[in-house]
Amino acid sequence: MDLEFFAPSSPLWIHSEKIVDKGEGNMANYIFTGCEVTGEVILDGLKYEVEGIGHHEHSWSLGVTRLFIKGWDVCHMRLDNGWNVYYSKYYLVRQLLPTQTTKINPYSTVIITTDQGASITPLEDIDITIKDSDKIALLLKMPNSIKINAEPSLTQILLKTYNIKFDIEINDGNMYDKTWKFPAYVGMKIGMSSVFGKIKWSDDDGNHEIDLEGSGSTWYMRKF
Repeated sequence: MDLEFFAPSSPLWIHSEKIVDKGEGNMANYIFTGCEVTGEVILDGLKYEVEGIGHHEHSWSLGVTRLFIKGWDVCHMRLDNGWNVYYSKYYLVRQLLPTQTTKINPYSTVIITTDQGASITPLEDIDITIKDSDKIALLLKMPNSIKINAEPSLTQILLKTYNIKFDIEINDGNMYDKTWKFPAYVGMKIGMSSVFGKIKWSDDDGNHEIDLEGSGSTWYMRKF
């Protein structure tokens, strides 16, 4: 593979935005979303010229937080209308039930960009429901369908006036599974998902509702 990534905007800091926090915070996370990808892939002796949309995400923890993280969801979504959506969630408790709804999400993020990162809309009030999941080892469960409801939090005073309601569902598509059993009991699933949903808001021009559909680059991780 010989690929080039072009990022249309600067990186977006999701956690730990201050310079000091980047080195000393409990968790740091940045993303490039909506990258343009071009290049070639040689497979079984045949050369293919390729192009598409790419994403880059990096997160780390230098403190005790990493000891408590029991899994995560990460999904970069490319919608058919050209929008990009980034969703991430870090779990501080083991996901032992077939489905689980999380009402308190201190380490969760939903960011929408309609112009490849030049401007962003973060939604901080997030309700996550794991609609369906599969057993991977012992009591570990790996999601294959997630529903996300997001809106501005009470602290997002300006955004709150627009009454934004964002609902999206992520369903497994072409995914690769890998499980490390004894002694680690860690499971990973990564690949492409299908996404669909809608967004609603109100402004001076009235009420708006847009149906959303596209694909997502998804990475799930769970550990016992």
